[in-house]
Amino acid sequence: MKDITAIHAPVLLQDCVDLVTPSLQHKGAIVVDCTLGLAGHATAFLKAAPFATLIGIDRDAEALSLATQRMRGEGLENRFIPAHAA
Repeated sequence: MKDITAIHAPVLLQDCVDLVTPSLQHKGAIVVDCTLGLAGHATAFLKAAPFATLIGIDRDAEALSLATQRMRGEGLENRFIPAHAA
């Protein structure tokens, strides 16, 4: 697997996590990332919200594949639903 963190650093990551994850602290919480990219924010959201499921949407099939690999590598694949859409 490519080192995704060397390819792209998410912008305002901690600010986004601090803003979004308080609402994801209950069982059954769902977050949708409509611009998944390489899943930098998505990975951080799932790590900070252990009960949440994330639906990640991207039009770039390669980015979606890399994001899926990243989730698998972080052990988050059971709470991640990838979706290819344009």
